[in-house]
Amino acid sequence: METYSFRCLILLYTFIMTFCNGYAVAMTHFVDKNHNPIDDVIVDGNREITRYEILKALDMGPDNIGTAIKVMRAVLPYFREVKWRVVKKDNRRIAHIHVVEKGRIQYKRRPVIAFNRVHGWRLGIKTEASVARNLRSPALGKIFGEVSRGFSSGRWNYQLGVEHTGGWWKRYGLHIGTSIYRATDVRDRDILPSNGEQVTAALFYGGDMRDYYQRSGSEIFLHWAAKNRRHFDLRLRDEYHSSLDKHSDWSFFSRKEPKQDNLPITEGRLKSVMVSYSFNTLAKAGGWLNDFTVEHSNQRLSSDFHFTVGQMRLRYIYLADNSFLNFRSKAGVSTNCLPIQRKFIIGGFGTLRGYRFREFMGDNLLLANVEFGRKTTFYGVFLVFFVDAGYVWDDSSPIDFDDAKISPGIAIQFGGSRRDADVNVRRNMISISSGAFFRINFAQALESGRKPIISTRLQWMF
Repeated sequence: METYSFRCLILLYTFIMTFCNGYAVAMTHFVDKNHNPIDDVIVDGNREITRYEILKALDMGPDNIGTAIKVMRAVLPYFREVKWRVVKKDNRRIAHIHVVEKGRIQYKRRPVIAFNRVHGWRLGIKTEASVARNLRSPALGKIFGEVSRGFSSGRWNYQLGVEHTGGWWKRYGLHIGTSIYRATDVRDRDILPSNGEQVTAALFYGGDMRDYYQRSGSEIFLHWAAKNRRHFDLRLRDEYHSSLDKHSDWSFFSRKEPKQDNLPITEGRLKSVMVSYSFNTLAKAGGWLNDFTVEHSNQRLSSDFHFTVGQMRLRYIYLADNSFLNFRSKAGVSTNCLPIQRKFIIGGFGTLRGYRFREFMGDNLLLANVEFGRKTTFYGVFLVFFVDAGYVWDDSSPIDFDDAKISPGIAIQFGGSRRDADVNVRRNMISISSGAFFRINFAQALESGRKPIISTRLQWMF
C-alpha cells in the first residue's frame, strides 16, 4: 500500500511540474554555454503552436540550449520573437523560453538603394503585407508597393499592386494580380544580370553597362507555379514608354570624365500580351535554367506598336571543385520591325567580349557562349577558356550567316567554383553563391584589324 501511495505521489508531482500555471516543463538533456546541465525547460507565450511541438523541435537540435533554440526556430518558422534565459531556482537550472507568435497579417519591408547615370542615387522603400487564415496556413494574398526618388533626375518611381493566392487558386498553384506603376526598366538585363555589379561599376568607375527607359501604366498577371519547378506567366500590359536622359556623371574615381549617354528609345503607348514559360533543374552542382517568351502588340489593341517577338534562352552550368562548365544559348525572332527598346543588342560586355559595347543591333538574334574553367596550382586561380558567337539581323534584311561574329578568349578568374555552392534562380537568372569572384577577360574578334579587348567582371557573366 505504501509503495502504491508513493508511486501516486510521484505521478502527481510530475503532472504538476509539467502542466501547472500554463507552463510546459520537461526534464532535459540540454546544457548551457558553460556546459552546466539544464534540469527543466519552461515555455510560455505560445497560442497556436503547442508546447509538445516546441519541445520536440528543441530535441532536434544539439545539447547546447542556445543552438537548440536556433534549430527550433528553423523547424517552426512561426515566431516573430524568441527570448530565453537560464535561471537558477532551488539548486536547479531552468531554461525559460518566451515566444511571440507571428500574426495573421505579415509585413515585409526593405530599402531601395540604387545608383545609375540616369537618376544618380535612387533611394526609397519597398513593402509587402500578406494575410493568412491562421498561423500555419499559406497567405491568401498580398498587397505590395514601392516608392523611390532619383536625386539627380528628380523623378519619382512607384508601384502599387495586389495579388490573390488563396482558396481555389492555391490548390492549383495559381497567382492572379494587378498593379499600377511608374518604373525605370532595363533594355536587356542579360548584358549585366547582377544589380550589385552594376552599382559597383557605376558608383566607383562610372562604367554603367545598362540602358534605361521608363514604363508607366498598369498590368494584369496570372502566374502558375507547377510541379517540378515549372512556371507559366501571362501578362496583359497597358503602359507608356519614354526615354530617360543622363543626369549624373559622378563616380568615385572618374569624377571629371563624362559618362556615356543613355540610348533613347521608341516612345509611345504599348498594349501587349506576354506569355512566358520557364523550368530549371538546378541543384548544388549546377543544372539547367531555360525559358521561352512571346510578346504580341498591334493597333487593334490601341497600341502604337505592331510586332510579335519570341525569345528562347537555354542556360547550363556545372560546378566541380577544380573545374566548371558554363553554357548559354539565346535566340530571338520577330515578325515586324521592333521598337528600339525591344531590339536585340550584342557586342562587348556580356555578349561578344571581343567586340565593342553595343556594336550590333537587330530585330532577330542568335547568340551562344561557352566557358570552361580549370583550377591551377597558383593560389587556386582558375584559367578559363571561352568562345562567344553571335549574329543579329533586321526583319527587312536577308539572313547571311557569313556576317556572324566569333570571339574566342581566355580569362583569369579568382574564386567562383565550389561543388557545394548554392545554385538557384533569382530574377530568372542563375545565381551562384560561391564566395568572392573576380575575373579578367582577354578576348579577340576573328576579324582582321581588330585589337584584343580586356574586360573585368565581379559576377558570373550569365
